[in-house]
Amino acid sequence: MFIVRSAFWLTAAYLVLAPHAGADIGNAAQAVGQSAPQIAAAGISSLPCGSLECTAGRAAALGVLESMGTDDAPLALTTASAGTAASALMDAAVAPRTAPVPPERPDWAG
Repeated sequence: MFIVRSAFWLTAAYLVLAPHAGADIGNAAQAVGQSAPQIAAAGISSLPCGSLECTAGRAAALGVLESMGTDDAPLALTTASAGTAASALMDAAVAPRTAPVPPERPDWAG
C-alpha cells in the first residue's frame, strides 16, 4: 500500500510541477512582475486615510513603488492623494529636536 500511495503522490506532484507544452512560464512571471507595482499602487491609493501617519505611510509606499518603475515604462503614480500627503508632511514638519542631556553627576557620587 505504501508503494501505491507514493506512486500516486509522486505522479500528482509531477503533473502539477512539470512544465506543460506551450506554456511559457518565464514570460508569464515577467508580465506579473511588471504589473504588480501598478496594481499595488492602485490599491494603496484607494485606501481612506484619516491620520497623518496613514497619509505619510501612503506617500512613502507610493514613492517606493514609483522608484521601482523601469526606464522603459515608468509608473505614473503622482496622484492627487500623494501630492496632498507630501504637502501635509511639509506642513507638519517641526524644527529638529535635540536629545535630552542628563544632569551632571553630583560630587558625592564620585
